[in-house]
Amino acid sequence: MNEIPRNEELQSLFDRVSILIRDTPVTSENSVSDETKLRLYGLYKRVTIGKIHGDDDGGDVNDRQRPSIWNLVERYKYDSWDSYSALDQDEAIMEYVRVAAGEENEVGRTCVTFLEEYTTRARSQRRQQQRHDGEENSTEVGNTNGHGNGDNDDVGNMLGVTTANDSKNEAEGTVPMTPTMTPRIEPS
Repeated sequence: MNEIPRNEELQSLFDRVSILIRDTPVTSENSVSDETKLRLYGLYKRVTIGKIHGDDDGGDVNDRQRPSIWNLVERYKYDSWDSYSALDQDEAIMEYVRVAAGEENEVGRTCVTFLEEYTTRARSQRRQQQRHDGEENSTEVGNTNGHGNGDNDDVGNMLGVTTANDSKNEAEGTVPMTPTMTPRIEPS
């Protein structure tokens, strides 16, 4: 049975990235390695269908047998999907987006933009929640939580994308959204 993401913004991010990947024509400029394709496949299946071996309670909703060694393509796809079984759905979404954003082509650059937009919204929501919690907590004695509900508290670390002077900018209330990715320059 498919899991329902706890975070609608995160699901929206996944939908945008998966549609971009699906609808982008394969060209020499947008090609990706077979390894990356398998990673994206396995993560996509983990997000959209669930774990390959069903529920922890013994349910066989998604139980599938590993394909024969003679069917290498299906076996590699199965192994990729199975390799992400330890991730929960939100983690699988973030890894999917991170893998796509790591590509050094137009799709990767667009995914970085999607990540920046998501991160900006998530941080803004987190600050609003912290302010709201702070107002509520000011009337309570001994509650120093101030971290909202815990969802996406550390968005930057989840994404694997950091920004320059993150802590300084967080203190000032501004967050530049330039990821610290070094572009690879191909020799002419």
